[in-house]
Amino acid sequence: MREHRNALKERAIEKARIFDMKVLTWYFAIINGLMTLTNKFVIRFQDGNKKLAADDAIAFIVFSLPAVLTCPGATLLCMRNCYARRDERFIGARTGRIINYLISKRNDFEDVLYTSIHNKIYTKKGDLRRKYRGKEIVFRIHESGDFYSERYMRAWFKVAAMFPDVTFFAYTKSFRTFDRCADAMPKNFTMRASVWADTTAVEWGLIAKNHMPIYTAYDEHDFNVAVANGGKECTCESCTKCGCACARRENKTMVTRIH
Repeated sequence: MREHRNALKERAIEKARIFDMKVLTWYFAIINGLMTLTNKFVIRFQDGNKKLAADDAIAFIVFSLPAVLTCPGATLLCMRNCYARRDERFIGARTGRIINYLISKRNDFEDVLYTSIHNKIYTKKGDLRRKYRGKEIVFRIHESGDFYSERYMRAWFKVAAMFPDVTFFAYTKSFRTFDRCADAMPKNFTMRASVWADTTAVEWGLIAKNHMPIYTAYDEHDFNVAVANGGKECTCESCTKCGCACARRENKTMVTRIH
């Protein structure tokens, strides 16, 4: 437990280092300035990304939040190697994630999320939009960000259950939150534990307790150890090629190199 407390303290220090006061002031000025306008905002979705590219069998939808700031369980290695932070040098990506965060804080977030997903997938007549017809729809939650509260996680579970024909999946380090919400996760949702070499024993215990499938990103040495211990190697740069294996619960452990 002492090791776990020390790890959490180090993470808080690292997060403060990454987001120094100038950056935090900028973020909170934007958030406070936009808060009164949230009723006019719409959720920002992406139609996939570089790795999540649609083909004849599968289509992707992505939802993101601000990196690191919404990741209460991020480890030191995760924060220092966070690829999602790189995108936030572009004001469009940064603003879209902030808007999604603001909407997620609304009291009617569940209703807004359901309506947004429905309108994204279906026409006004109730038919699937052309780009989704005949395809599996895979919804990636959090290319950037994480489940920052129990209320927020439960909202996603409730809304996902309303779209049983859509596959939802997410990586998370919010293991304590998931421990309280696991019983609410619908069958069409895969929550994959995102672990690093510095994930603590306490966190591993929660992962094991809830039988979470795992995704790991290691340096070369630890990567080889993980594969030798039974991890399934993720080598492709295209999730489409493997049918988005991470979204399938039967793939218990996925392993990739830090990149």
